[in-house]
Amino acid sequence: MVLEVFPVQATKKEGKFDLYNEIRKLVKENGISLNEGDILVISSKYISISQGRILDHNSIKLSEKANELSREFSINQKLSEAIVRESDVVFGGVSGFVITSSNNIMAPNAGIDKSNSQGKLILYPN
Repeated sequence: MVLEVFPVQATKKEGKFDLYNEIRKLVKENGISLNEGDILVISSKYISISQGRILDHNSIKLSEKANELSREFSINQKLSEAIVRESDVVFGGVSGFVITSSNNIMAPNAGIDKSNSQGKLILYPN
């Protein structure tokens, strides 16, 4: 068995879009043909953006629970609020990270991604 990996170059997306049609377009533009049995890997961040699961840092209003979480684990208050909203359970954590469960998926900081997002928080996809 041979494993081959073919990266697909995608343009950065800012808001909600049709993921299926975008993937079809990108595969075609990159000259890749998908065959039965092929596995397509898509980042959760790209899926989240396609679903519009983006929070603007400035629009987040803080709750007392978020303030407590922020103090206890040395996390930015706005991120703490998003974690509170997105988590079903907060198990605990260490400085900078909280271990959570959302929809029976365990993830640090509720799976929220703030890297390369220019003041926005990318929530875990639905």
